[in-house]
Amino acid sequence: MDSFKTPLRRKLDSLECHFTWNLSGSKGQRVEGLREYLEEVCKGGGCPWEGHLYNLLGYIIYHITDSAEEALARLRQAEVALKEREPEGRGPRMLVNQANLAWVHYHLGELPKCHACLEEVARLQEDFPAPPGCELHPEVYGEKGWTQIKFEHDLKTQAVTNFEMALRGDPDRKEWHAGLAFAKYKVYFDSGNDELKEEIIEQLKRAKTMDPDNLRMSTLYLVASAAVGRKTEETTNEAEHLLQQIKPGCDGLGDLFHFFRNITALWLVPAERPRGLMSSPPHLYS
Repeated sequence: MDSFKTPLRRKLDSLECHFTWNLSGSKGQRVEGLREYLEEVCKGGGCPWEGHLYNLLGYIIYHITDSAEEALARLRQAEVALKEREPEGRGPRMLVNQANLAWVHYHLGELPKCHACLEEVARLQEDFPAPPGCELHPEVYGEKGWTQIKFEHDLKTQAVTNFEMALRGDPDRKEWHAGLAFAKYKVYFDSGNDELKEEIIEQLKRAKTMDPDNLRMSTLYLVASAAVGRKTEETTNEAEHLLQQIKPGCDGLGDLFHFFRNITALWLVPAERPRGLMSSPPHLYS
């Protein structure tokens, strides 16, 4: 019961981070597959979301193995990557990371370090407050949404709300537009009516227009358009072009598999496929 918790534990429970987001009670194949995928992407380097991916990887490692030491190593890698993306070496991107670190130090019994992380979270919240109308900073809403979208349907549904809140606080952020379009597609497209499908297609179009380099948004726009009967030679050619750009381990690969296998039934001949395409399990990229 909550009344038996120590003040420290209650403070930890109040944090916004992977350890409090009720991500999954499963230790099954999908979570293990997600771990392998995250390690593959992080190993490649250069990913703009490297810090966030290491954050999630640290949590998953603890969730699967109960190894706080290994989780701590990943969270420290996240801390380094996130600091590199902050102009002054600290900023709102650090909020979730420092909260995660507080939890891991707590599990390791390193209470002074746990308290130090909690104090840093408090300083970050003071220095980078949430905008009017938002309980959390948009960076927290956004990272929470991108995390939830990797898990089961109920969490994907929550991701929609978190991306909407992120956009309320930061309406021009292309990553939040992409997140909202992606979450709505995953949650509602297959079961939605024609009007809702058209709304989602427009959101995907807006997201890919705002970020032309986002291959996943370009891919999902093609998939959704084909699903409502807009499959043309032009869209097929565009999909083939995208297929040449996507590397194994890249977001959107599973969606291109879906486009070719289930919608167009058109495949490039093996010699034209990017190396590693057929050996990469599609479920890791969805």
